[in-house]
Amino acid sequence: MAKSGKFCAAVFSLAMLLSAQAGYAIDHNFNERDYILGNPDASVRFPQEAFDLAGQLKSQRKFSDAEGILLDHLNQARKAAPGTDKLGQYMVRLNNVLFDGGKDDLAIKYGEIASKILNKNFYRSKDSIGWLVNIESYLAMGYNRKHRYKEAVQKYTDAIKLAEAAPSGKVSSSWIDTLKHQRKDAEKNAASWH
Repeated sequence: MAKSGKFCAAVFSLAMLLSAQAGYAIDHNFNERDYILGNPDASVRFPQEAFDLAGQLKSQRKFSDAEGILLDHLNQARKAAPGTDKLGQYMVRLNNVLFDGGKDDLAIKYGEIASKILNKNFYRSKDSIGWLVNIESYLAMGYNRKHRYKEAVQKYTDAIKLAEAAPSGKVSSSWIDTLKHQRKDAEKNAASWH
């Protein structure tokens, strides 16, 4: 028990240190192009530690903590890596944390940017296909929860196509089956939604 308490205290201290060092205000009103296009600022370091820590916190179901860390470092990530797969993956993680925390509007907003970044780069390099399937899946689920069923069906379809085209081992067959089942439900809801 003492070891896990020390570990939690160390993680919390690191999170606070990283947040304090970032010093960026959270502004959800932004120009999408600043994320998708542009050249990396070599004077700004990508916040890899924040990205990794948020992943650990997400796996511990500490969504609010992970969200805070990712949002605190978002501007830094954007400046360091606009339009890159690295920023796309950062945005996917932010989307996932926001979705898991029930913040669907923000999850969709940031998720759409991640989707645009990763789709833009997909035809040059297929290294991020797992991340791309993830974001299309989470966007589908987010749209579904918001009763935006036509958009959900489209995102489920996109996720399924990508997952089926992915190299073996990148996406499990059970996840593809889950997506197909959820797409059917969204199609039924779209047909009956007034």
